[in-house]
Amino acid sequence: MTGGDGDLVKFPWRRWAWLGGFLAAATIGGFLNWERFLTTTVAVPERPQSADSRVLMYVLGGSAASLDKRFRTAAMLYRKGVARTILLDRDDSETEFSQRLNRNLTANEWATERLEANGVSTDDIELVSLDPGLFGTLQEARRISTLAIERQCDSLILVTSAYHTRRTWLTFSTLLSNRSINLYIYAADDRPSMYSILSEYVKVGFYRVLLST
Repeated sequence: MTGGDGDLVKFPWRRWAWLGGFLAAATIGGFLNWERFLTTTVAVPERPQSADSRVLMYVLGGSAASLDKRFRTAAMLYRKGVARTILLDRDDSETEFSQRLNRNLTANEWATERLEANGVSTDDIELVSLDPGLFGTLQEARRISTLAIERQCDSLILVTSAYHTRRTWLTFSTLLSNRSINLYIYAADDRPSMYSILSEYVKVGFYRVLLST
């Protein structure tokens, strides 16, 4: 490269190569160690709730593959008697085709079928309408936290993917910080992609700033 006066201007290749190597190493390290930085689990004592206890369990939204794993975790807790009511985000969008119904299932019908297959009664599944918003986890936290407060819940159990647990805990615990509601979180056993991991690092940082304002 030459400057305006014809002198040769050296491009700082070594500096850029070092920076590129550092970013690559940080990316790989972040991906390999994501469980250390992105996950948290607070488990409720796995015993049947008493008849007068008020416990809600909410399964956070996600992709079909992730939801399938989350529903299994939620159903396991349900069968153990940890919670009697499972909350889901109301979603009437179309999903896979059903030969039995000869039409596409709605997202909620698909979710109900998955939970039923894992031993959950449809009478114990409740659909909750969420306010539209740019920040999905924050919108979920606002609506479900409000519902838990209105119903004077003793405990709220959250089920989501492992890599999503830290941001979920950060959001819900912040909104419920002044409430006497026991908060628990369980991680479903699904394996995220590198893109999901790297984008989650960004989201966690953003939520920390957002929730501190």
